[in-house]
Formats: sequence, C-alpha cells, structure tokens
Amino acid sequence: LKSMGGWMLAPARELKVEDMLFRYGARVNYDLVQDLLSSLIVVVSGRMGDQAKQQLLPWYYFPVMTPKDNHPVVRNLNSIRGQFISSVDPIEAPGVQATVLLSTSQYSKVIPAPVRVSLGELEYKPDPARFPNKDVPIAVLLEGDFTSVYKNRLPPAILSDSAIGYKESCKGGKMLVIGDGDLIRNDIVKGSPVALGYDRNTGTTFGNKNFFLNVMDYLCEGDGLMSTRNKELRMRQIDPVVLESDTRSVRLIAVSVPVALVVLLGVFKALFRRRKFAKQRL
Repeated sequence: LKSMGGWMLAPARELKVEDMLFRYGARVNYDLVQDLLSSLIVVVSGRMGDQAKQQLLPWYYFPVMTPKDNHPVVRNLNSIRGQFISSVDPIEAPGVQATVLLSTSQYSKVIPAPVRVSLGELEYKPDPARFPNKDVPIAVLLEGDFTSVYKNRLPPAILSDSAIGYKESCKGGKMLVIGDGDLIRNDIVKGSPVALGYDRNTGTTFGNKNFFLNVMDYLCEGDGLMSTRNKELRMRQIDPVVLESDTRSVRLIAVSVPVALVVLLGVFKALFRRRKFAKQRL
C-alpha cells in the first residue's frame, strides 16, 4: 500500500511467477477482494473530552473464510482470517487436478488493481447488492503431473548438463497457491510476535495455524496428525446480512430458545419423578 494522504493506493505487484503458476494450473489475479464477512479493526470514531472514542468495525479487506470443502486439509477447521487478499483462478492444465480449499462468502466483491483503500468506506452502511461475487477462490490445491515452464525454452547445453539435472515434468506433485501471504504472518504486539491467527482486537484465535499445519502434513504425505488436530469445535460465522435485516428476531430466538429448552427439560424431569414415585407407592 502506498500512502496518498487520507487514503492508500494498492497497486498491482508482479511477482515474476505468473507464467510458472499458469502452466501448473493456477493464476493469482491483480485485484483485492472485499467481503461482508470480515474481521474487526479499531477505528477512532470521535472524541469524548480529551479521550479518543474507539469503535470496533468490520474491515471488508480482512475477509474471514469458513472452509466449505470436505478435503482433509480443511475438514472441521475453524474460520481463517486473511488481510488484503487477491483471488486465485484454477486454470485447466493437463494432468493436474485443482481443488479450492478456501473461498470467500456469498457477499464478496472483486476490485481490479490499482485499488483505492480508505477508512472512509466505514462511514457508510454496506449494501449487499454492491457485493455481487460469491465463493471467490483464495487458496487452490494443485495435484498431479506438473510440466516445467522451461520446457522447449532451454538450450541443448543446459538440457545435457547432468550437474543441473533438468526435468521436463514432475510426477505426482502437490502445490498450494494462496492469494494472501498474510495468512501465515504473525501479528506483532508490543515488539513480540503473537500466535498465528490471533486477533488482538477481539481476542479471537482463527484457524490459520492448524490450516498450515495440515497443509504441510498433506504436502509431505503424512496425514496421520491431521485427524487429531481436526477434532475441535469450529467458530460458526453468522450471516451479516440476515443479522442486519432481522436483528430483533435473531436476538429473540437467541434468548428465548435456550430458556425454553431448560424449562421443558425441567418439566419432563418433574413428570418423570412424579410417575416414578407414584409407582413406588403402589
């Protein structure tokens, strides 16, 4: 991001690996993805006397992705947080199978680079109609026989050099292409790194750490530990559009249903005890 006064500019950055990834079966696009289902950031919304008034608001450039596929890498994983992510398109490549492991929610928007990023976007209530994209791929797993991007491009001297050991293809390879390097970056708090996936604003720990542990285990063909790590409770995400449009009903259900279940359980228990002691008296 480049500072432009009151806003930031996110330009496209070429990584010089586009041709290689395209040959392998994936393309990282020059764009930024927004998502209504996102994590919160601290924003100064005003002042109370000499103190700044802070507020937690959803930052649409920090999507929270809930794995939908039943693949061993993401099965039963907690939600995963990204920061300024780009979309990844699976490309048809001979002998390569592509599996989308992570994608956005049904309320997303893909903005081509360069992108103007400003906190002023938080001043307006988001309109779901302006987030028309759905399930935008973010992490794509590639498996199969990869063909070298240098095939038919190298001179005979290099091809015949045994010290280089050039191969035109790789059999049974695995590769994961992710449109966000921040998925594996630890935040720094007071000069020290915190646990991967920990959100210091809300105290929530996302599933980034277990995701990459599973990825490394799967790529190294050792899936024994994945089943052990995946036995955990998942953080369920609430649809922000439904919550915003029907807040009263959601709150009423959230409060009344647990109370009703406790009352019903107490009634059934009292009836059961009454019948039990009535039979004993007879």
